[in-house]
Amino acid sequence: DSLRDILQVLNSNRPLPEILTFIVRQAQQLLGADASAIYQLHDGSKPLSFQAGVGISPEQLARAYANEAVVAGEGEPAAASGAEPVLRAGDQDYCAQLAVPLKIKGEHYGGLMLYYLEPRKFSPEEIELAVMFGDQAELAIENARLRVQVERTAVAAERNRIARDLHDSVTQTLFSASLIADVLPRLVERHPDESIRRLEDLRQLTRGALAEMRTLLLELRPATLMEVNIEELLRQLTEAARGRARIPIEVNVSLLAPLPPEVKVAYYYVAQEALNNVAKHARAGQVVVTLHAAPEEVAMTIRDDGVGFDAAAVTPEHLGLAIMRERSEAIGGQLDIDSKPGAGTTIALRWIPAEGEKSE
Repeated sequence: DSLRDILQVLNSNRPLPEILTFIVRQAQQLLGADASAIYQLHDGSKPLSFQAGVGISPEQLARAYANEAVVAGEGEPAAASGAEPVLRAGDQDYCAQLAVPLKIKGEHYGGLMLYYLEPRKFSPEEIELAVMFGDQAELAIENARLRVQVERTAVAAERNRIARDLHDSVTQTLFSASLIADVLPRLVERHPDESIRRLEDLRQLTRGALAEMRTLLLELRPATLMEVNIEELLRQLTEAARGRARIPIEVNVSLLAPLPPEVKVAYYYVAQEALNNVAKHARAGQVVVTLHAAPEEVAMTIRDDGVGFDAAAVTPEHLGLAIMRERSEAIGGQLDIDSKPGAGTTIALRWIPAEGEKSE
């Protein structure tokens, strides 16, 4: 049962100190120890750091290490017992200890320590059980390190995506704006009416580029994304798409209830993918974005009159459909995509709060 409980904790997303504390507590109880701890060794001025413990403090463990009472070497488990204390911790004298070395990817990490008030001997079965707890601690530490690596990789991938978006959208928009700015002086002299139209194009392009930059800055600072009102987020997205695709986009927002942060973020990213598709593929003449947020339901539709597509023939990854579905499923929402060649596209996202769930 203890092993099963540890495996369940290992498979959870709990912080590493919490998982290691659970492991040392289980080891203490099953092996009848009076105190237990996990430590990590370092080089330099602070050679040891306390990772988790039950019945012993970080200061007591540090003193034990300074007095060479921490004996988890780099090889096999080590036991010590005798009339003289192996560790003095406050008013407690521990007369026996069992030390299990911990290794991560073949490198010495630290140790799992079990302390006893009375002298005692350890059976092979007890030592094997202690090693098993050490194995679980090693697995927890390695999992935590891998999780950090995955998060760093995800952050790097997101930065690369934003860099691509910056190149694909803002850079191209500003390039188009610069071309118009170059020809405007000549147009004003020869074709005044055409110059007015081009001036409006220039204004729309620069406004779109500004909105695009604001959107990218929001994505670089997720905390800010959580703070901005959903209506403002949608208007920034549509302004950016309007500048990119040079098509009219109508926005209708009715906020009768605030959205929970995770729901707002999901709606933002679904709208972003949908509007990206409009700008890149739809060749639409008109786009309408509608959001209605009420206490009992939040509904959003993004409808265009463009070329449409055959939903059955297009892979989800091609148009970011998989991303939209993942965002929808993450909040328990329902995403419907209705499109036919030559008949435009409608993307609808609907979220109903669970019973008793309230918007923040």
